[in-house]
Amino acid sequence: MRTLLTGLCLILLTACRDHSVPDVSAIPVSLELVRFEDDFFALDTTDLSASLEQLKQRHPGFGDDFIKNILGLDEATMDRSTIETAIRKFISDYRGIYDAVGNRIPGLEKIKTDIEGSLRFVRHYFPEYVLPRQFITYIGPIDGYYQASLGGY
Repeated sequence: MRTLLTGLCLILLTACRDHSVPDVSAIPVSLELVRFEDDFFALDTTDLSASLEQLKQRHPGFGDDFIKNILGLDEATMDRSTIETAIRKFISDYRGIYDAVGNRIPGLEKIKTDIEGSLRFVRHYFPEYVLPRQFITYIGPIDGYYQASLGGY
């Protein structure tokens, strides 16, 4: 009886699977590769306020997200000088990583192509879903930089 039940379950499981993969190669998907870290580490730290505004204009939405959600610097609750000091320190502390990585990230175009391929399946199964237009790279800390630099979380 146990063998019969196991056999029946296996038949049902294999019968329910559709092993065909839809051909999505004709679905147009194109991501723009944006190297945010290049613009961020090019900030003029002697005139950081103006330079940050230019960065936010070049990267609408993401510039603010990077500062608030990735660096942990909230302009709504922190004064401007504290934010600018923390950004200068982050640039100084992470300059070595940026210089070492530079534009030598291996396979970045391949990763972009793979993401575009995955987005073709998203478009196929969810045609109304609004796909991203950019693939943005950045260098950032694991935790909010400001809180981590103070020794707490």
